Amino acid sequence: MLKKLFGLFGKSESMENTLVLYAPCDGTLLKLKDLPDEAFSSEMLGKGFAVEPTSDIIKSPIKANVVSVFPTKHALTLQADNAEILIHIGIDTVKLAGAGFETLVKAGDTVELGQALVKIDFSALEAAGCAKSVILVVCNHNEFKDLAIQSKQQVTPSDKILIMKWIEVVS
Repeated sequence: MLKKLFGLFGKSESMENTLVLYAPCDGTLLKLKDLPDEAFSSEMLGKGFAVEPTSDIIKSPIKANVVSVFPTKHALTLQADNAEILIHIGIDTVKLAGAGFETLVKAGDTVELGQALVKIDFSALEAAGCAKSVILVVCNHNEFKDLAIQSKQQVTPSDKILIMKWIEVVS
């Protein structure tokens, strides 16, 4: 039904008033509910998806403004149109205090779809016992409707993963 509604993962329908997030890296697509972190698996922080990465560069999933880069470099927030997007790299990675992460952008930057945001040293994450999942959530998901997440298992940054339509406000 959603595919018919606005041409999900295809180009046949208009994408006006629609948010599209692409994969931030190569890897295996995961559902938030399968993550070993309740804040994400319960969707407390928002709706979205995760990728178990096979590449060490995390790319922007959308053209956006960088709102913040956490001092520990493991997370950043983006603003794209009406969407507030959190990109969180790894689980329990805050304890690394930035070790293993090289940020390639700063707050205030405008980034293009596919632009490199963070480089990760996976050996540092593994040595600390941290999961390396890259998690994307739309924090203000309640302002959207018709959420659809791709069911493909292996993804690349050229793959559309999440599509949501804005709720239209009639005045």
